[in-house]
Amino acid sequence: MCQQHHPENFWIPALQAHENGAQAIGAVALVAAEPEAQRPFLEAFAGADAESPAGRDLSLRLARGRIDVLTPDDAAVLYGSVETDGDGPSFVAFTIDVADTASVARGFEAGEVAHQQIGTRLVVPASVAHGVAIAFEAP
Repeated sequence: MCQQHHPENFWIPALQAHENGAQAIGAVALVAAEPEAQRPFLEAFAGADAESPAGRDLSLRLARGRIDVLTPDDAAVLYGSVETDGDGPSFVAFTIDVADTASVARGFEAGEVAHQQIGTRLVVPASVAHGVAIAFEAP
């Protein structure tokens, strides 16, 4: 959950533009030892049906973006490294949709932002992003 401290600024287009070309939040990722155990709560919370695309993980498609619930091993494959908070489910990453990951990479390199290429995505590791990995991908 998040709290908007200045909601009057939220819908101002100039404040929604970022140099990295962010277009939308594509996904938020939770890690859980047993993703299936999170199905009832998340389906009620999101008002969406969960799918099991990898047979062991869950994904809930929303009007804009999705919620992914991953095993720790699968999250590490997608995001490089994840940091969990205790034994329960943990919010560990989110994905930003961008038009061009190459321009994002150039910006990271110019700004000396630690990142890695994982498949077609650029990932800023949790260790340098306040404990939550940030992936950038072209939808």
